[in-house]
Amino acid sequence: MRILQVDGGVHFCTRDAFDAISGYNEAKHVAEDVQFLRDLRRFGRSQGKTVLLDFGADAIVSTRKWDLHGDRHMFFMLYWPLFQRRSMSSVIHDYWYGDER
Repeated sequence: MRILQVDGGVHFCTRDAFDAISGYNEAKHVAEDVQFLRDLRRFGRSQGKTVLLDFGADAIVSTRKWDLHGDRHMFFMLYWPLFQRRSMSSVIHDYWYGDER
């Protein structure tokens, strides 16, 4: 899936590139992969390189959120803060991490 010039699939890079951009921002609760790819693309350009995309690569993904919440939950997730009277940040944190983080 590619939205706003960012690939939403599996990401590979060299260790040097990963370290140069400080990896994933663990303080973010959502879209840390988008920031990672934008930072990686910016770093690559500074090194005279480009990010290559391979849309033919197969990947196995986890369906644990679909299994736990059902297939319609993503469509209503934006309204959860209204129903639960909590901040979006709090809702996202509980959804993705629960008591794990």
